[in-house]
Amino acid sequence: MVIKTQLHVLIGLHYATKNYINTSQLGAKQMNQTKLTFESENLVVDWIGFNIQGLIDPKPIANYLFHFGFNSTLGFGSNGKRNPLCFNSKNRYQLYITVYKYSEIYWDGIKIDFSGSNARQFYNLIQKKIDWNIFQLAKLNISQFDLYYF
Repeated sequence: MVIKTQLHVLIGLHYATKNYINTSQLGAKQMNQTKLTFESENLVVDWIGFNIQGLIDPKPIANYLFHFGFNSTLGFGSNGKRNPLCFNSKNRYQLYITVYKYSEIYWDGIKIDFSGSNARQFYNLIQKKIDWNIFQLAKLNISQFDLYYF
């Protein structure tokens, strides 16, 4: 039996495959669609990062995710200094927002990062309910999506 697998990463970071199985000597192909999850493949989401082109106000994003249990910090450039943006001691998750403003020859924008358990929680939200318009979709790019195998 020959199995060829095509991996498709769908919008919203959903994970699915299509398996094509050669079931006879004549080469007739039968298509079975299998829904896999990261968990079923022993994969864990470890980092999700986004870039938003241009200088926008990060406060609406921080406020929106605050209602899902995310505290946020705001930093400027790569100086490493961060200040709380939205905080409640009952919130269990963290997001990092960094504003980059250099000059006309460099990239100006906002970087949003979720690490470790924060990334896993955000990934779970993606699958259930996220209003992507808050991120200004026309300017949004995924900058990093890390998994690890256990």
